[in-house]
Amino acid sequence: MAHLHKADGNFSGLTIVASQNETSSDDSLLPDFFIQVNLSKTLLNLSSSETRNIVFCLINAPDLYKGLRDPVNITFFVMDNSIPQVNRTISETDLKILTYISLIGCSVSLFFLLVTLLQYLTHRKTAVDVSLKVHMNLALALVLLNVHFLPNPKVAELHIPGACKYLAIMLHYALLTTFTWMAIEGFHLYLLLVRVFNIYISRYLLKLGLVGWGGPAIVVAIIAIINTDFYGRVTIQTSGENNTNVTICYVKDSINIVNDAFFGLTWVFNLAILGLICKLMVSLRTKHAEVHTPGGRSTWKDVCTVLSMSCLLGVTWGLVFFAFGNLPTPALYLFCILNSLQGFFIFLWIYMSKRQAMAHPSPSQTQSSKSDTHNN
Repeated sequence: MAHLHKADGNFSGLTIVASQNETSSDDSLLPDFFIQVNLSKTLLNLSSSETRNIVFCLINAPDLYKGLRDPVNITFFVMDNSIPQVNRTISETDLKILTYISLIGCSVSLFFLLVTLLQYLTHRKTAVDVSLKVHMNLALALVLLNVHFLPNPKVAELHIPGACKYLAIMLHYALLTTFTWMAIEGFHLYLLLVRVFNIYISRYLLKLGLVGWGGPAIVVAIIAIINTDFYGRVTIQTSGENNTNVTICYVKDSINIVNDAFFGLTWVFNLAILGLICKLMVSLRTKHAEVHTPGGRSTWKDVCTVLSMSCLLGVTWGLVFFAFGNLPTPALYLFCILNSLQGFFIFLWIYMSKRQAMAHPSPSQTQSSKSDTHNN
């Protein structure tokens, strides 16, 4: 069997699947495929006038190889090393453990995020703090992300193209929304802690909502309008002999540049905000050095604050940048643990912030609340 694809200057990647009797570039047409080949758009660097043929051949003749005791292995070596290769190819055991960690962590986060949102809704009339409302939007985005992530592998196994495509689109939208609200958290912290004065913005929350929810919706809509086949079943390869792969409903590799751009800008911006916050904390400690004991409780509280804000701003997602080349397995575990539990950490942050505000009310907090009411 053979599959021929004519690539031109608009080549954006190609996925070829094959079953026992047929090949196709659309996995929804072959629900029983057992071979999948993913070719990224960086494979070919064609000008607008160039074309090139891609030929996929499958030899299915088991009778010819009945006498072989060992399998035939074919290895392709990439000679051009100018493009960084991404390997998420992990062992079957690690993949299974990481899957359980992700499912447990996301389930825990989803529970505590729902508790947080429920508590906010029951006291919404008395909640005037804009910062809390920004936190709630991030919590809602994470709920949307976890709700569409948890059932994802099971839906992918059902081989229902419509359901998988819907889940892939919503998961992508939820991920971009989460990144956007993490960037908004950084922007809001910048206004509160760095600018401090003259930060009145009319219809502040409305504008943040349009950016946080509307921006990702426009991006996903454009991608879906261009080609809905960008969304579908994606396979995570393992390095084990049994070739036990995991399939999820998500965006195809050719569009991952959108995720990289979204997250890259968010991560760099929030990392800069975290740096400014650390600088501000060091400055305050220097001014009040005679009050605080070196290495005492104040230092521990500052460390906890930085770690909490790192989670709130999504700095822990930066481990994904080390996926170019071979991401060390311990880093994968750290990535899954920290980011799957992000919702739980945000719950702790909001809970501790409320306790501290109730135990130690200050004039600046009262003034902030009044200013926040005007900004609404």
